[in-house]
Amino acid sequence: MIQLDYMGRDLDFESELEAATPRPRTSKLTMTDSIVAELRKIPPVTRFLTLSLVGTTVPYLLNLISPYTLLYHPSAVFGKLQIWRLCTSFFFGSAGINFIFEVAMLYQTSNTLESS
Repeated sequence: MIQLDYMGRDLDFESELEAATPRPRTSKLTMTDSIVAELRKIPPVTRFLTLSLVGTTVPYLLNLISPYTLLYHPSAVFGKLQIWRLCTSFFFGSAGINFIFEVAMLYQTSNTLESS
């Protein structure tokens, strides 16, 4: 224990150092932490492909965006520089129960290719 007398008071640097040292988290994992932990277990290319498919199709299915803002159209890409249309048109899925099967098949196939 190091103590110094500075302006009439004793300073204890070890106790101040212990107080400043961050404690490990002992709280339970939240729902968000567990979802992020599960997503990190997925190989990176599979994660990108699957989340891209879901991220472009679900907003369309919920009528948040128009499908015409996602699909490829040469005059929009080269004339208006809407570059995202080059990528999003590949990840545009169908509606209904087929979308669930598309996500499952994409995940299974890309996970198998990436893991082997």
